[in-house]
Amino acid sequence: NQGCSAQRPLLSPMRQQYRFYADYPDHIKVTLPALSPTMETGTIISWQKKEGKK
Repeated sequence: NQGCSAQRPLLSPMRQQYRFYADYPDHIKVTLPALSPTMETGTIISWQKKEGKK
């Protein structure tokens, strides 16, 4: 006897990407200076500005 299994339909890759970004609150991208020509990513250790300050 084989049971019935219900599976959630997979979302298209574009729909998955849209859903992923839609889960974030409103935000802006912060551009950081590269410390070397090959640097692609960085990590913010602490944030010195208060909310709303530019």
